[in-house]
Amino acid sequence: MQFTYEILPRPVELGGGWRLRLLEDDVEVGGGVFPPSEFADNETDALRLAHFDAEEEAYAWLDSRDTVVADPNAQELQRRRAAVEFALANVGLSGFTISEAEQDRMRRFVDGGMGLDEFVKGLPSHAKGET
Repeated sequence: MQFTYEILPRPVELGGGWRLRLLEDDVEVGGGVFPPSEFADNETDALRLAHFDAEEEAYAWLDSRDTVVADPNAQELQRRRAAVEFALANVGLSGFTISEAEQDRMRRFVDGGMGLDEFVKGLPSHAKGET
């Protein structure tokens, strides 16, 4: 059996935040909703804290499964997916959209088709904080 999870952004009209899906062999067997934290100073931190709570819940669930040590590559791809999902949600909440070409680059990064260095080098200079 394969145990994984997904953390997906929730639509603002449903309260925003994140939806956790706990998956067993790609079938959802549980999960939860993690709204933006009330204890944060700003919207970005509120989302970050909610994402952290969702991830913590996912890791606790994974730890409770009677499994063999997971494939390190699969764990890395899961971390990449979570990071990209978080970034996309932040961009969307800011009112911006990502081009189809940039979304393709993100998919390649998440799928392991490119490393972090290559991914960051391909970002526009304004996205890297350069002026």
